[in-house]
Amino acid sequence: MKDFRQYLSRVSPDFITRNSKRIKPEDIHRITDNREQIRFILSRHARFQEWIPEIDNMLNLVSDYQLGKRKEVPFPVIEAITFTLFFIYHPIELSSDFYPIVGQIDEAALFAVCYFLAQDYLPAVQGVKPIPVIME
Repeated sequence: MKDFRQYLSRVSPDFITRNSKRIKPEDIHRITDNREQIRFILSRHARFQEWIPEIDNMLNLVSDYQLGKRKEVPFPVIEAITFTLFFIYHPIELSSDFYPIVGQIDEAALFAVCYFLAQDYLPAVQGVKPIPVIME
């Protein structure tokens, strides 16, 4: 079973929620339009091979939201997922406000924290035990 607690000390949930507000609707479209490429590239990255089911769930959630199938999902959750995938997959596409931090954030920790933030809206993944996230 994956222990996500180790990541919470490396990336603050506030980092994701604060920066995801900069995501634009066209960024969401770019994630869904490039989902197969994103999945392929991340699956070849050694640090993300164990996260493929979670990556698939997040990509599916964003796609379903865009198609109007998941209206119960709050937009900030979609923004957080989009920000996280953009940050990991193609950080140079983010605005220049992010450039100082590119390379300083542990991508696996960022992904894990985003997964925690979105876990109530994602289907359960075998071997993953949800834990509560306290956001102040």
